[in-house]
Amino acid sequence: MKLLKSNLKKYYSYLILISTITILDNCASISPPQGGLKDIKPPVIVQTRPYNNELNYKKDKIIIQFNERIDTKELKNNLIVNPKIIGDYETETNNNDLVIKFPKGYLQKTNCKTFSIDFQKGIKDANEGNLLTTDKLIFSNCNSIDSGSVKGFVVDAYSRDTLKNIFIGLYSYTDTLNIDTQKPDYYGFTNEKGSFFIEFIKHGIYKILAFEDKNKNFILDSRKEKLGFLKENISVDSSKDLKIELLLSLNDVKKPTINSIKDDAEIILKLDDVIKDYKIDCDSNLYYQMAENKKEIIIYKNTFDKDTLPVKLYLQDSSLNDTIINLKILRTDTSKIKHIKNIIKNKNEEFLYKDTILYKLNFINPVIKTDYNKLYFTKDSTEKTVLSEKNIQWNKTKDEATINYIFQKTAKKQVILTVENKAFYSVKNDINAKVIVTYKVEKPKKIEEENYATFLINTTKRNYFVEILNDKGKIYDKTKNKKTIQLSNIPNGKYSVRVWIDENDNDYWNVGHYKNNTLPEKSLLFKNVMEVKTNWDIEDININF
Repeated sequence: MKLLKSNLKKYYSYLILISTITILDNCASISPPQGGLKDIKPPVIVQTRPYNNELNYKKDKIIIQFNERIDTKELKNNLIVNPKIIGDYETETNNNDLVIKFPKGYLQKTNCKTFSIDFQKGIKDANEGNLLTTDKLIFSNCNSIDSGSVKGFVVDAYSRDTLKNIFIGLYSYTDTLNIDTQKPDYYGFTNEKGSFFIEFIKHGIYKILAFEDKNKNFILDSRKEKLGFLKENISVDSSKDLKIELLLSLNDVKKPTINSIKDDAEIILKLDDVIKDYKIDCDSNLYYQMAENKKEIIIYKNTFDKDTLPVKLYLQDSSLNDTIINLKILRTDTSKIKHIKNIIKNKNEEFLYKDTILYKLNFINPVIKTDYNKLYFTKDSTEKTVLSEKNIQWNKTKDEATINYIFQKTAKKQVILTVENKAFYSVKNDINAKVIVTYKVEKPKKIEEENYATFLINTTKRNYFVEILNDKGKIYDKTKNKKTIQLSNIPNGKYSVRVWIDENDNDYWNVGHYKNNTLPEKSLLFKNVMEVKTNWDIEDININF
């Protein structure tokens, strides 16, 4: 019995001990308070040194005190200090305080300037991540605050789309300014809408640039980053409200060169870019031509009588970058030449008759011989006119011929241009197939069509392209130098018009060239000029530029 009582006492003792531990364990657990409003207030700056707009501040430390603990993990990617600090500055965060350390003695050594510290989205509270909304801290190391400012926006030079997060740099202008190595004096970035605003700028003359700054080093990489600039410098002072548009495009500064050479029956020079103009100089009769892609030059080696022929190749791209390349060409055994059955690219065609006929013949290879007796017009099935050398103009590489002929009396029914077989012989001694081109006097009958639209182009520009864009920005129709554009059977939807001016008439949109001070060719966007619905006809949509 005594043993049972003893065991019961031990049991109750263990039970009391376990209950006590459980209670203590529950007391030690910390649970979040139930209920309550979420903190949505941003951190607030309660004190700064220097204070905002303070003059003659020359200490190396900037101290900003907040009303709560802050998170500055994103500060490095957001902080903008203007004018740009020469050398490195440091930032330190200690609970509620942010300290920015300038290089030792920097503000004392620097000439009179106004400094702007913009935190952007770099500071938030440590608990809920609410972003600081305070704009900027401004102070000066002398007895005045600079009042100059520049604002504007950046668009893609071709598409006219606004661009965000584009680097904007202001450079104090000197004759030795080198944008490929120098950082700007003042800088900023475009916002979500593509606009920018830089203020508290010292009065003076500046060069302004916009570029992508993909490597975040504040220096333009002109071979990889798109660039926008103005042809003239800007004058910044308090009396001017400068609003600027910068057009961003690739900055073409690379000289054209040869990527590879294929040497067979002909030499094929593969170039690294599209070529605007080229020339080959040598002391022999040499035939050559540009490929359709304008990135390959074909040289025919069977037309000169020397074993080795030195040539000088001149290349110029669409941005006027040029270069000279010296080559040596070895004569080829003509048995290796690959022949073709037909050298002419043209097919049988039909056009409306006009008294003045201009018709281009295009050839696969350069032409070295023409039999003019096999080129003739037949008017109204009876009157035959054989062409002569004066009726044909050749391009410099002899692979394109333009027939130009004026009829003194208008045809009654039709005129037929006949290019007989063996009218042309190529540099490979290949021949052309027969081609017939018919010019009919009858006017075409108007066909009733649905969803019909007419655009009237009002401009004094000589060379331009008009692109009709659908609501996804894709090109639906593209024309060159037309005053009236008629479209039919247009799919339903909204349409915009983009125009670009082909200043050099090379059929390519040319990017800018900073060193030549050449801006990109001008582009204009007319948004939502037309909405097409089923069975709608829209007439006289005026496009003015």
